[in-house]
Amino acid sequence: NTKMTRLGIGIWKHNEEKNHDIFISFLANNFNEEHNGGIDSAYNLNTLLPGTTFRNPRNTADINLSGSSKTRHQQFTYGIDNFWAIKNNKFKMHHQISFEHGYYQMGDDDVGTTSDSLVYLSYLNDSRGIRSVNSFGRLSNQLDIGLDVKNFDLTLGFKYKLLKYNNTIDSELTNDLGVFADLQLELGKVSTLNGFAELGIGEIAGNFQLKGNILIKPLQNIHLNAYANLLRYDPSIIQNSFVSTEQYVYQNEFTKANTAHVGGNINFKKLGILLEANTGLIDKAIYNNKESVPMQLDGSTEYFQAIVKQNLFWKFIGLENSAIYQTFTDNIYQKPKIYSQHNLYLQSRLFKKRLLAKIGILFYYTKYDGFLKFQPASGSFYHTSD
Repeated sequence: NTKMTRLGIGIWKHNEEKNHDIFISFLANNFNEEHNGGIDSAYNLNTLLPGTTFRNPRNTADINLSGSSKTRHQQFTYGIDNFWAIKNNKFKMHHQISFEHGYYQMGDDDVGTTSDSLVYLSYLNDSRGIRSVNSFGRLSNQLDIGLDVKNFDLTLGFKYKLLKYNNTIDSELTNDLGVFADLQLELGKVSTLNGFAELGIGEIAGNFQLKGNILIKPLQNIHLNAYANLLRYDPSIIQNSFVSTEQYVYQNEFTKANTAHVGGNINFKKLGILLEANTGLIDKAIYNNKESVPMQLDGSTEYFQAIVKQNLFWKFIGLENSAIYQTFTDNIYQKPKIYSQHNLYLQSRLFKKRLLAKIGILFYYTKYDGFLKFQPASGSFYHTSD
């Protein structure tokens, strides 16, 4: 049972005389969910009801949680963006300040059965039940300056983030400061080079990201794209520690993780077909084990992905297909080896083409060993062979 509420409001004002724009925004997200812990494995949905030809309905199945497990994820964001243009838009400046605050809370007081303990695992560490609250507040400040001339666009800037985090036992205050550069260069009429670099300084020194891609259009309906990405980052706060019912479930001291990723694709625009292949390496990867507890790999895992996408539309009939094949040297994330999605739909515009109506059928196919489970206490997904 899930209830979601989302609201976004934005106000834009343009001052042509001063070459200035201002954008004020507000975003609100609330997710309320009631969990049952899944259907008891002993219940057979394929059996017939006594004296009937009907199969057992899912709403009569025994569930794993005896109580009412509820979670709420709330987040509010307030932002102000200012844009200035100088000398016929050749020089640009942008400033953004924003404030976010929110929390993730979970509670279940009635946890007296064995099935309850099989759902919550090590997160159930108190006879009074289980509850957790993780709240945060984050102030972000960004300033960047851009140069836009013929066939060349360069942006330089910095980002500062002040984060306060509370897990009901301890609170943590972090200061993140980084500098970045964004480049776009047109190479003739058929190719474009894009690059981005970001370097962490201060408390996040050693973190960085380097990524780039080159897009080549040898023919009007054929596009070639090659890309690469290098990333070094800290583990998240929730991966390092978690508190349940005023007790630490785990406290980790994970090191930085590193990723390297390269790939490319070819897009046949007229045929609606995209073919892509990519490969990468993740060093010191962090993942959730079969007990839903974060772990860090002592070493690295390599992966390869082959992707095909197809999109066709004729008059009012559309067909979308996509499939991925992937392999890992150490599949710690338990990703499926084969995954595909298929969508057949009818589409039309109504009310003088002001309303788009779409109806169709979606089909998913997944092949992997194991099952996906959800841990309500931490709000995380994990895999298990059970």
